[in-house]
Amino acid sequence: MRAVPTQLRLRLPEQKSLLKAALVGTYRANANAEGAGFLFRNGAWTRHMYPKSTYTQLNGINVVGDMVGSAITSDKRGVLSGPGFLLQCK
Repeated sequence: MRAVPTQLRLRLPEQKSLLKAALVGTYRANANAEGAGFLFRNGAWTRHMYPKSTYTQLNGINVVGDMVGSAITSDKRGVLSGPGFLLQCK
């Protein structure tokens, strides 16, 4: 079974931006795997995991490459929780 992204968002940047086109989302290698965020840009895939998380979801990207997402970092008594985050492009 192939990994299928659970969310896909395409952001087409303005003409003078740093990015040509970028795609962010979340994938799982199988039903029992941890979820990881991904970035597809310039023909290359990059995996992103929030530190100490079991699940990372990338929700969007802007024209300079800043990405937003959320992560699951704890499971307390069956309640999953974690932070939202901004990964800034430098």
